[in-house]
Amino acid sequence: MIRKFEVEVVRTDKYVIEIDDEVINEKWMDDFSQVFYDFYKLEEHAKHIAQFRARFNNSRMDAGYIEGYGMPYLNGQKSIFEKNESMHQPAINIRVVSEDDDIEMDVTEI
Repeated sequence: MIRKFEVEVVRTDKYVIEIDDEVINEKWMDDFSQVFYDFYKLEEHAKHIAQFRARFNNSRMDAGYIEGYGMPYLNGQKSIFEKNESMHQPAINIRVVSEDDDIEMDVTEI
């Protein structure tokens, strides 16, 4: 017999996303939106970068590669794992305020 479980996972991560608006400017965002997402405000980019960190790169020792952005800095440091300097994106820095290790889960058999 196949048993099914619905699992709700709740966690809270908090980041400060720093973006240099002299680099990530209107022209940059226009070029970005023609290939990736229709983001025209820095807030939209900050939200996307933060959710990417939370979903895919949480607890990594670097910020990881984010398509369209390259490798942002993490807490003011570029990745020590990426040797290709053109991959680094110093105009974006992810400051980790907190990454939740205490994950709440609710399991219900359905």
